[in-house]
Amino acid sequence: MKLKEFLHKTKNFMSLVNVDYPYAKYVILAYGVSTAVVPFLSLVCTAWILNSLIAQDYHSAVTAVWILVVGGGAFSMIQTVTGSKIEVYSRTIDNSISSQVNYKTYVMQYDAYERQGSLDAVRLARQKANGAGGAGSIMIEMPRFADACIETVLCFFFVGKLFYQTGSFSILQDGSFWIVVILLITFLYGGAKISAKSMKVFEDMQKMNVRNNSIGSYILQTGMMISKKKDLQLYDLEDVTLHYLQAMYKSFYGYCEYGIINGRLTGLLAVLMNIFAAAAYIFVGFRAIQGSIAIGDVLLYAGAIQMLAGRAKDIVTAYNAIAFRIDFVDQFYEFIHAPAMHYEGTLPIEKRSDNDYALEFKDVSFCYPGTDTKVLDHINLKFRVGEKLALVGRNGAGKTTIVKLLCRFYEPTEGKILLNGIDIQKYDYAEYTSIFAPVFQDFEMFSLPVEDNVACTDHPDSAQLEEALKTVGMKERVDAMPEGIHTLLYHDNGEGTDISGGEAQKLAIARAWYKDAPFIILDEPTAALDPLAEAEIYENFNELIAGKTAIYISHRMSSCKFCNRIVVLADGKIVEEGTHQKLLAENGQYASLFNAQAEYYRS
Repeated sequence: MKLKEFLHKTKNFMSLVNVDYPYAKYVILAYGVSTAVVPFLSLVCTAWILNSLIAQDYHSAVTAVWILVVGGGAFSMIQTVTGSKIEVYSRTIDNSISSQVNYKTYVMQYDAYERQGSLDAVRLARQKANGAGGAGSIMIEMPRFADACIETVLCFFFVGKLFYQTGSFSILQDGSFWIVVILLITFLYGGAKISAKSMKVFEDMQKMNVRNNSIGSYILQTGMMISKKKDLQLYDLEDVTLHYLQAMYKSFYGYCEYGIINGRLTGLLAVLMNIFAAAAYIFVGFRAIQGSIAIGDVLLYAGAIQMLAGRAKDIVTAYNAIAFRIDFVDQFYEFIHAPAMHYEGTLPIEKRSDNDYALEFKDVSFCYPGTDTKVLDHINLKFRVGEKLALVGRNGAGKTTIVKLLCRFYEPTEGKILLNGIDIQKYDYAEYTSIFAPVFQDFEMFSLPVEDNVACTDHPDSAQLEEALKTVGMKERVDAMPEGIHTLLYHDNGEGTDISGGEAQKLAIARAWYKDAPFIILDEPTAALDPLAEAEIYENFNELIAGKTAIYISHRMSSCKFCNRIVVLADGKIVEEGTHQKLLAENGQYASLFNAQAEYYRS
């Protein structure tokens, strides 16, 4: 990875870290400085003490001891405290970034969320990041990288000071100087190449493990899911699952192979380092004998030269380790910072106690993303305040698409949708969606307590909640649960209570009633109910939508009798409109659909 790209992605990563840990960059810097200063403080003070003792300047020696003890203790304390903070960051940063990604999925527009490309990129990045150690590993490597960089700067300072003290011109004619320089260049180059090769082996191993780990983890999770048990057992999938699990476990041996290769490379690096260290001590010792530097400075300068080689190697190692992992994590940044909406409006919704909100489709056409087929073709439709409107038609006629456009899951390809005469895109999204209480055919109940599923708030109104459950005929069932409205649904998060599909659909309707929004949308609201439960819902239908505008979609034509107006769609166009009796009398598509269903029940 080029340095410019590395710096750019590092900046992106730190912006993700900054959300929950705004002082992390200062902690990393403090750790790097304190870790780098401690060994140099020891070298400087040791040289100082030795030179002072040789010169019999005991007061100066004592001063050096005090500086070593107090300064070393202070920097060591900073190193310990900041190291502990970094340990916390490394263990929690993956959860922090996951929370940011999850929040983005909550606020992003439905069609962007539905688009497979964006979510697949995040899933793949998560799998790769987990396989490579995740963001936590980056948090461990960054302080090491900072320490190595700062130590390298200090090393160059002391090496430069050494060359200056020994004579910047005469030293160029000294063969021993050039031997040390050549060894230093050789070591730095060789160390960089060895570190890069070691990291390349590690990267190849990690990439190979990503797919096996991903499938293996899925298989392990699947084995714990009761919903998968029937197919696993009846179709004898044990051999297939065992195959993938064995592949995952075999991939772990890659770490052993990496350890062997890395051990050899590290051993070679250690040999080079010892050769270079010996040359550094010989060179500095010779300068001390010549009188170019003080005897006590032998340890200082020889140590600085030796550390320069080691720190240069650490820079390469940490750089490669961070670059490998940050490439995956950067995809989270791109996802989080992508626009959440096609157009983010700012207008507030007028708060009206009379629910007098006029919605209108004005010459609206729509094609789903990636297609040219018009699902809606120049629709003009007004939703009258307080009416019960039914959308009717065969599958694919465009009924549910109208609802999705109303809720701003998608934006019209052509035309506009107006609320009180203003394009709905100009309204604040959260305020606009607050006027809708939908019950979709593919609704979801969550593995949370009943009260959370219905009220969708952490401070529910108990009286309103009770009335919602009573309206849909679920109060007695909930009261009979172990903890009443506090009962956890399903078993994903502990010992919960299972409910039937019909009971879940009733709770979904209760949720819409509890929201008390001006527009209630019912998309096949009784599909999972038995005839008696369906009749019970319709008996309370007027109470359910009292004072609201209701938009109703159903394939059960008899339910349209409850509606003031019926709109019939075919091939994305409005082909009929009127009351139940009017449309039956016209003997058109509605009558055909109604009579076909009535004949089915009569037979």
